[in-house]
Amino acid sequence: MNEKQAQLILRANTSLFSAVFPFHGGELFLASDEEKLKCVVYGHRSTLINMIRPHCVPFTTAPLEKSLNFFSTYFADPLAPVGAPPLDLNGYTTMEKKVYQSLLSIETGTTVSYGELAERSGIPGGARFAGNTMAKNRFSIIIPCHRVIKGDGSMGMYTSGAEMKKYLLDHEMRIHTHSHESPQAGNPDDIDKKFKLG
Repeated sequence: MNEKQAQLILRANTSLFSAVFPFHGGELFLASDEEKLKCVVYGHRSTLINMIRPHCVPFTTAPLEKSLNFFSTYFADPLAPVGAPPLDLNGYTTMEKKVYQSLLSIETGTTVSYGELAERSGIPGGARFAGNTMAKNRFSIIIPCHRVIKGDGSMGMYTSGAEMKKYLLDHEMRIHTHSHESPQAGNPDDIDKKFKLG
């Protein structure tokens, strides 16, 4: 997520609400309206949070409650089945949504390269586009950009830093002992239906 995405949230002209989820690696700032989750921002990204927080009322809406349950389950056991909150994907293009849809199909505890993600998204040779799309992701962890690494096996970029990316991958791989379906992936064929996206 970047500042342009934060501005897009603020231009939506809806009442915003916020909550914070603490975890071992830090905390997550969450914002929603009454119907959909608007964003998930790592706590150390203070510039983005300071843009959004003043416009939010600290109140646990239904999307925020579902989000808090999602993260509570994920950090206890990333393989445990849990329903994802409804996400607001307003402002993303059809091609960007295809990349997010493909991200949801990456099994928990595994990784793919940027090139492989582009191929899965129907964009051969589109590794750079896939990377740029991930940088716009407003829903950290739920849409799992951290599972994408460079073709040579090195960590690659992550908007919230390589340490956080490694923390999440280590957390998933410690528990990933069998081939299970990702709790947030399921059948990725219809992302709008899956997460009630708009």
